[in-house]
Amino acid sequence: MSDYYSDPYQSDYKVWLFGGIFLLIIFLAFFGTGCYMLARQIQATRFIAVESVVVDHKIIYENDSDKHLGPHSKRPTYYDIVEYEIDGKKYRKTADTPSSANTPPDDMGKTITIYVNRDNPTDVVFRNSTHILLITLCLIFSVGGFVGTGFMFRKAYKIKKDD
Repeated sequence: MSDYYSDPYQSDYKVWLFGGIFLLIIFLAFFGTGCYMLARQIQATRFIAVESVVVDHKIIYENDSDKHLGPHSKRPTYYDIVEYEIDGKKYRKTADTPSSANTPPDDMGKTITIYVNRDNPTDVVFRNSTHILLITLCLIFSVGGFVGTGFMFRKAYKIKKDD
């Protein structure tokens, strides 16, 4: 007799195996992203600290996922464009994280410390708390995911062994 809560896939090891493989791929992507961002932050410690000035903003229009601006609207996201000088030559670089969304920032002329590769002055790292938070979340999420994926593989192994 079938139980109300019974699941026909509960005893199918292939479902657990393929589910584990699928999740493993996702968690590997998060882990790789976190490691890449961490490596860039560590790499920035070997770069030279340079004072830069916000001279402009790059505006990218993204879909408004919260629908604050209407069902088919796009919200503006502002990225700082900074100007800095190395060995008498001026460079411009766009930040890789937005400075604000929806409202234009008022940071024109603001001084920001960036980290520049002495050998390649166009290689710049913007260090801020957002990166550290994203790195932490990516790595914690992926470690937790690896543990959960391990349980899925264990369940698949037990079902296969019992067959």
